[in-house]
Amino acid sequence: MPKDEYGVIIINDGSKDRSPNIAQEYCTKYKNFKYLSQANQVQIVRKSILIENNLRLIPEITSQDTELSHRIYACATDVYTFDYVTYLYLHNSLSASQSKEIKKVLRRDISNITISKSFRSFSETIKDKDSELSSFFHNQSKNILLGLVLSMINKQKEHQGTGINQKVLEEMKKQGVYPLHRKFDTFKKEITVRFLNYEYLLRKLI
Repeated sequence: MPKDEYGVIIINDGSKDRSPNIAQEYCTKYKNFKYLSQANQVQIVRKSILIENNLRLIPEITSQDTELSHRIYACATDVYTFDYVTYLYLHNSLSASQSKEIKKVLRRDISNITISKSFRSFSETIKDKDSELSSFFHNQSKNILLGLVLSMINKQKEHQGTGINQKVLEEMKKQGVYPLHRKFDTFKKEITVRFLNYEYLLRKLI
């Protein structure tokens, strides 16, 4: 793929290893590479990207990569893959996905509600252009919320006494995403949702 047809943005968010030096070396070597750095202020860095590259980011969510990358793939005319693994967040102890801090866990779980609603909205915008892709995002939106509720059940013991699960459920109700949508892409999910939509039962489980 010709270098003038794509750009690479590298963000340094307070890295203490050699990553900044390596990134700057690439930027010196390749004109289509751009390096941004601001220690421990990731939201401000993201605003810079938003302004310079006209990307719509959702403020105050922890999973920008999950939400944005899906929409980018959907809108891309070409998608290329490579063999190098640049980042495995599941193996990063500093990742929001690994945090046990109550505030971060709560923020992460509530972020999933925002991502689900974003996917639903995106599904509507592309419905007339690509019904199949629209259906995918609509199903993804519902699956995120189902996964969130199942996660609360699975982590009931871990979150016991913190009030996290109860706060997430109240936020789901507040934003109009609970009770869960009853129609899913598999019969097994639909049966599961029927039980989970009994709020009294769900509160016992979480």
